[in-house]
Amino acid sequence: MATVLVVDDDAALITIICQFLENAGFGTVWATSGSEAMEKAFALQPEAIVLDIMMPHMDGHQVCRRLRRDPRTARSIIVALTARSQPVDKITAIQAGADAYLTKPFQGKELVETIQEFLPERLAKRSPRNGQILHLRFKEGVGATTLAANLGIALADRNHGRAVVADLDLQKGGLSDRLGLTAEGSWIQSDRITADGLAPKLLLHSSRLSVLPSPRIKAREVASAPVAKVLEFLRSWYDFVVLDTPANLGTQASAVLSSSSLILLLLTPEPAILRQAQASLPMIRQIVRAETQIWPIVNMAQSRQEPFAKQVEQVLVLPVAAVLPWAPQECEQAVQTRNPVVLSAPGSALSAAIHELARDIRQAAQLVAQERNGT
Repeated sequence: MATVLVVDDDAALITIICQFLENAGFGTVWATSGSEAMEKAFALQPEAIVLDIMMPHMDGHQVCRRLRRDPRTARSIIVALTARSQPVDKITAIQAGADAYLTKPFQGKELVETIQEFLPERLAKRSPRNGQILHLRFKEGVGATTLAANLGIALADRNHGRAVVADLDLQKGGLSDRLGLTAEGSWIQSDRITADGLAPKLLLHSSRLSVLPSPRIKAREVASAPVAKVLEFLRSWYDFVVLDTPANLGTQASAVLSSSSLILLLLTPEPAILRQAQASLPMIRQIVRAETQIWPIVNMAQSRQEPFAKQVEQVLVLPVAAVLPWAPQECEQAVQTRNPVVLSAPGSALSAAIHELARDIRQAAQLVAQERNGT
């Protein structure tokens, strides 16, 4: 049974709306203020929310934006209700994140049909794909953070799923800076990680990509349990979880390797890096799950280095999943403007290669889901 949260400061109207919904087979809960609505929505994660716009203290637009930003309620259907009927009011509600807009007074049948219209698609997307993607670099300066940011944006597509990039360089990660986002506070406050403590730390980029910034803690080592708990939450909230990690995984190695469904071995055309990847593969395979896929990625490739990809395949006995071209001008501009290449240079060869890699990742995730469901 799908659950609908009804939010209105008029208790009598709440009773009427709940009756309509219950007669149509929905379960209902209710709230009479914006703060109460968010508390119940985050705890219950209802399939749909009927939200009055004209409320005191915190209006429906503010509540709607908060619900859309939080990963626990980002997938919920939101139907805005208001006594205002001007076109600008509808536009404002949709811009705040509402799926539909009904003007008071309205027919109960109209409300039910509106929710039912959106429900099949939302239910189909309700279960995340658990696609955790680890960017494994063997030295710094190989473009791993650049790839993580751009790949995350390419995966954060309205039609194909929701994505988050987690910056697990716990001491000095710069992913949020690269995207022009400002982090406030650390998500590592103690060994006890909770959903209510973690969700507000997530940042939302204009591309719809969510970002978990580096906590930038002073300690040189962090227990693996908090990181493992964070990843567990992220996998339950997002279709794709992209991990940007330092070259030295330290105490996090087991947590990030064992929980990832796809590992991207990021290689630049250097014999030393290829030798290190070859030496590391046996250890990686001992930690990862049997079904985990390992994809070598050749980054910063120039045309004269094309044979390197074939060499990678021969040495690692794995097919190269992508060859990302050397694009220093586009990347430098992206860093300076804090606007990743897939957005600042969408027609570039690098942008095209990243989108192709994102497509391959989505297809692989879909195949895994089909096998899991026996379809």
